[in-house]
Amino acid sequence: TRTINNKKMRIRTFMIDIHFQNISKDSVILYLKNYMTKCNHITYTIDNRLIRRFLIFCYEKGELDKSILLSWPEKMPNIKNKKIPSVYSIEEISLLLKSAKTCKSEENHLRNFAILSLIAYTGMRASDVVNLRPSDIDWRNNEIRIIQQKTKKEIIYPLLSQIGNPIIEYIQNERSGGEHLFLTEHGHKLSPALVTGIINTYFKQSPIKINGRHHGAHALRHSIATIMVNNGISLFSVANTLGHSNVDCVKIYSKIDITHLRKCVLEAPYHA
Repeated sequence: TRTINNKKMRIRTFMIDIHFQNISKDSVILYLKNYMTKCNHITYTIDNRLIRRFLIFCYEKGELDKSILLSWPEKMPNIKNKKIPSVYSIEEISLLLKSAKTCKSEENHLRNFAILSLIAYTGMRASDVVNLRPSDIDWRNNEIRIIQQKTKKEIIYPLLSQIGNPIIEYIQNERSGGEHLFLTEHGHKLSPALVTGIINTYFKQSPIKINGRHHGAHALRHSIATIMVNNGISLFSVANTLGHSNVDCVKIYSKIDITHLRKCVLEAPYHA
């Protein structure tokens, strides 16, 4: 639903900017020229493709002259060579975890460290972390089962001791009880932004040289993906886990393959 609403908003913005009722070949050319200067290459390409599909729909419904459709570039710029997301090595993530474990003076330390450990070992999205419930953890079978918020697919993560132990410590010593696993000090559900902030803070407090790289929860997700790809995990398997039909997406935004995670996870960067 969020994705559909986002596309509707972008199309609506296009219609307003170009004065759709008076659209012409000249206005299309001018729009493309101006829009190219307002956004980066990736956004320009993605929006171009979306709007072209919208214009084709309008033409098929008899609401648009074919000459207008033909004035829109048929061949979109290639995005397969866009920059690889920020990633961190096993050594860097190990350093991050060791550094975070010593920050015991911070508020909600046990909760925050449990969240970091969970994301560092599974690559779970912040949106899935905040929706995690105690019932999602199968302690008997050492598994975490969730329905991904983005893909609506069931995902099973191996519950390693490096994940389970911090969660147990948090539950026993900090958590007061509630519907969701990770809570604020007042017992409320966390927000994805707060989870990202927690990871950002740990990165900034660590001795890791960030050097302009992104350093939130998604950076850890990309790092897990890179480790998996380097271990020979199939891109098709990674794409299937994320619900992508196009493997090219995974080549850039490499995501985790839960089925093969057990093969890589023993090499996960934590020995604190």
